[in-house]
Amino acid sequence: MSKMKKVSMRQKLIDMMETTDMFVKGKTSLGKGVYLFGQSYFYRIGSNPAKIQEKVEKILLEHGITDFTCIDKGDHFAQFCGGSKQGSAKDSFLWVIFKIA
Repeated sequence: MSKMKKVSMRQKLIDMMETTDMFVKGKTSLGKGVYLFGQSYFYRIGSNPAKIQEKVEKILLEHGITDFTCIDKGDHFAQFCGGSKQGSAKDSFLWVIFKIA
């Protein structure tokens, strides 16, 4: 019988977000089980942190994760610098931080 490799919560969350345009990062500086979910943008087109929170909550619930709390959310706006550096068009991102038990 082969041993099953235990998949970390971080990897599970990355896999869940794979079909979306969102990213996830562990925020160990804020404590164990804390994750930042984000969505980069050039134009916001009606999107905001509350909508990102709803989107993440829906995905977590769809995957059977029910023990979570939104700690904080916001908008990291980076002024466009005329394409002077690679990827500067999407340096801005909406973010939500969740504590997942």
